[in-house]
Amino acid sequence: MTTSTFQELSMDHIHDYFAGSTIVDPDNGEPQRNTTLQAFLPSDTGFTTPLEVRDRASGAVLEPFMSSDRASIPDFRVAGEPAAVVLKSATCTIRMSSVIGTVMKSGLAPGVMEVAIATALGSGGRTEPADWGFYPVLSETPPEQTTRNGVPVLWLDPASYEAPVPVLPPAPAWNDATSTFTVPSGVVGAEYVWTSGGGGVGATLSPGATLTTSGTYPRSVLITPMPKPGYVLASGVRPFVHDFPDPTELTVMVSDSFSGAAATDITGRVPDNALGGTQTGAWKTGIAWNIDGSGHAVSSGSTGIAMLPLNPGCKNIRAEIDVTAMSGATRGAFNLSLRDQATPEGYVELVLDPTHAGLTTSNGRGGSTSPGGSGDTLIPEPGLWTLQIYGTTATVTDPSGNVRVYDLSDAASYLPGSATAHPKRVWLRNTSATSSFSVNSLKVSKIGF
Repeated sequence: MTTSTFQELSMDHIHDYFAGSTIVDPDNGEPQRNTTLQAFLPSDTGFTTPLEVRDRASGAVLEPFMSSDRASIPDFRVAGEPAAVVLKSATCTIRMSSVIGTVMKSGLAPGVMEVAIATALGSGGRTEPADWGFYPVLSETPPEQTTRNGVPVLWLDPASYEAPVPVLPPAPAWNDATSTFTVPSGVVGAEYVWTSGGGGVGATLSPGATLTTSGTYPRSVLITPMPKPGYVLASGVRPFVHDFPDPTELTVMVSDSFSGAAATDITGRVPDNALGGTQTGAWKTGIAWNIDGSGHAVSSGSTGIAMLPLNPGCKNIRAEIDVTAMSGATRGAFNLSLRDQATPEGYVELVLDPTHAGLTTSNGRGGSTSPGGSGDTLIPEPGLWTLQIYGTTATVTDPSGNVRVYDLSDAASYLPGSATAHPKRVWLRNTSATSSFSVNSLKVSKIGF
């Protein structure tokens, strides 16, 4: 704010100031009691030049400038009358807007803003500039007049007041397996409030904290990002909602023990649900697989896919397949694939042959990847294999109990359907006519809901 351009005004109430308040650490909400503070311009990011701070009422220099045992500070002015300052203590930084600065950022129309500024500066119920002792003018260039209606002109330059800074806070990290979430750390300009669900309602959350939810499943938790003073949420930012499924609840959707009469084509076969499940949808496009009459699905010496649609939709899914025999040297010739039926189609699939076991993923937007994973080394052998997708994590368990975990959260490998309740489907695929595989049973379950 500029006053010396026209006439030096001595009346206290026309000077911009910072309203007294309770000082708290913006990161954890802790009151800053009996704390020494220094004021800096927001542009002084290195905190190199402290500003002179004076008591608003007396004009006395506040040295030291300290909060009280109740963590409060008085109304104060800062040399140069900036629209915003950063108060710095030994442990935290706190951004404050001045009285006029707060009004300027409110977006009021100029005529309304001038009255609001005068009221904020202490004019009380007085409604005419002559009563205030000054005439506020909001303009980008200095007014031609230095007095108006018998009182000095007070120039309010919009360029001297900072617009709020847009902030785009990232989402918390959700862990469905433990029903916990982690608050992002290092976020400038925003904090997170636990708004509803899961047990912590009303709390402002500490950056980096991992919090445990509670209550019955499914737990729907709402976390709301809130801008700090001087900031505004970027366009499109919304509260973060997450549904935690019960990580111990398994519901068999469909199963097939491949019992019944021999058939040279699995196409049209309705799963027998001998291991649980209620779905009655038939296998499709299964010419590469036959039923041997002894309770096995056998690859028939040609390449191809047997596809089984899964309904209704689910978010987290587990497939258990008992591979009784495999032969052939083509790498990854057998695939057990869990796919999203939505477009674009993403998938996660177990790839297997007598010498190799691993995972291939696709985000459905072109190309695929083979993530390395972590944990045990998988042994390529016949037996019961489990492929599970839980959120953005895939897990493969081999017949010997070795477990390998794969992170699907990056853009190249993320399965679009894994985080949504879309209908999915299972593929049995043989990619080599010289390889042969025999499957004793298949069971598919949804996890949680």
